[in-house]
Amino acid sequence: MRRVVGGACLLTLVLATGAWLAPGTHRPAAVLPPAYLDSESAQLYGAKPLSLVERRTRDIEFWERKSADDPQSADARAIVASLYLQRSRETANAADVRHAEEAARGAIALRARGNGAARTLLVNALLAQHRFGEALAEATFITNETPGLSEYLALRAECEMENGAYDRARASFDTLARTKLPLSAIGRLARWRELTGDFATAQRLLEEGAADVRSRTDLSTEQAAWFQLRLGDVAFRRGQSRRARAEWEAGLQLRPEDHRLHAALARLDAADGHWRDALAHADAVLGVQLDPVTLGVMADAQRALGDGAAADRSEAALAAAVSGEAGPVHRAWMLRQLDDRRNADAIVPMARADVASRPDLFGWDLLAWALDVAGDPLAADSAMAHALALGSRDAFLWYHAAVIAHHRRDDVRAAALLDSSLALNARFDHRHAAHARALRDSLTAPHALHTSLSRVVLEGDTAVSATLRLFTDDFTTALKARFTGGRADTLAYASAGFVVRADGAAPLAWRASGTRTEQDLTIVCLRSRVERRPSTVSVVNRLLTEAFVDQVNIVQVTLAGRTKSLLFTRDAVGAQQAP
Repeated sequence: MRRVVGGACLLTLVLATGAWLAPGTHRPAAVLPPAYLDSESAQLYGAKPLSLVERRTRDIEFWERKSADDPQSADARAIVASLYLQRSRETANAADVRHAEEAARGAIALRARGNGAARTLLVNALLAQHRFGEALAEATFITNETPGLSEYLALRAECEMENGAYDRARASFDTLARTKLPLSAIGRLARWRELTGDFATAQRLLEEGAADVRSRTDLSTEQAAWFQLRLGDVAFRRGQSRRARAEWEAGLQLRPEDHRLHAALARLDAADGHWRDALAHADAVLGVQLDPVTLGVMADAQRALGDGAAADRSEAALAAAVSGEAGPVHRAWMLRQLDDRRNADAIVPMARADVASRPDLFGWDLLAWALDVAGDPLAADSAMAHALALGSRDAFLWYHAAVIAHHRRDDVRAAALLDSSLALNARFDHRHAAHARALRDSLTAPHALHTSLSRVVLEGDTAVSATLRLFTDDFTTALKARFTGGRADTLAYASAGFVVRADGAAPLAWRASGTRTEQDLTIVCLRSRVERRPSTVSVVNRLLTEAFVDQVNIVQVTLAGRTKSLLFTRDAVGAQQAP
């Protein structure tokens, strides 16, 4: 077992195995003959098994006593912090997160240097409280003190991602992807892949993590259920509702009381219009945690079922729950108010302050939506450009961008964005998917979309060909804009804007094999080679998007006898994978 920090062998063992040392928390495998038991032991052997929460509470009490008996033990305080964090995940108790932070800071006060384990716990406690800036500072300290450790690098990368420092996050995750990933890093890298539009890799990483958890006996059912939750999240984002439901229901088989899985199923049932099922799952969540998002789903379900009075009570509870929360703004609550066309003037300055401290794409999306509802679609469009800059494939973001484009009277772009949103996930949200379909049906483009069609084909085992079919006038306009004052270079333009990777390797090096015209089309033929037959290819197509806001690029990939079509727009140019 790797020793993470000096003097922390016990802590490393406890965190890695979950072998808590509190007395009375486990029933021994073998029962001794009664003649050998004193009265205290006999009572222990005959006791009713404790619940998970009771066991965790006994563990905390034991290690708090150990910490009090040995006030110089940084390890004991770190174990207390880890136990509080684990119980907070199991019970959604926010007070436990604050206790975990306090215990972790106590461990660091006793040993400030060489105490990465305690600082890691502190970072996780800060992340759970959405104190992302503080978390990043601590994670940076750890990686500077102990460079090269994957667990620490993954933690810093997550903090960079949550703070919207995407260039730094990309560099960190690219480094991480080249290492052997520990279980703690898999979920973080998967989230980055999901956020940047690479759903297939995100799903593969999470499947590997879930398989690892199932093969081990030292991990809790909460951790196994978490991987099922994330597998369902990724499936739902890519429009695979049936798979999402199956993953979440499989998680409930492992942990029937898991409030996170019930919350996910409540949202899915609402999106499917299964209002009574949504209510049942929402009730299960609210029995554990007063979650504002789930309260919103409950209110919508009650209203859909005709119980307006109950819906009003849930809305009031939602407002009270959010007003009682300390810390950063509650983005979901603000979005809900904006969806109802309420409080935009008050929300705009709060959203500006939020994005100033944490400029991630969801903060920019909130600001864009607030500006649009406040009646400033031009400023909203500018903010939305920041939200879309990462290339995230998100049906909800594209819907917001489409509505803003429509309010700017750019219905061509709005239609393309709505097409992308609904093609990715036609039921992305129970409140907005129907409006997205209705808006798309109402739009009539004033002129034809700017489009291109490209094909990528694996020929034999190692030869790859690409055929780009571009309207000549569009292609000429883009080349002139790119090569101002110089000779246009078709191969350079195509290589920069049309990027293909085989099995995640470096981009293929294209060579031109011919260019011809057919009526109003220019056809550019490219060729390259791979070392071996790939199982997957990823494609990025940015061609012409810098010249035309409504550009739609369709790419058909044929691999192993299967063809898959990929769709790229100016706001969705992130890598997509086939088959």
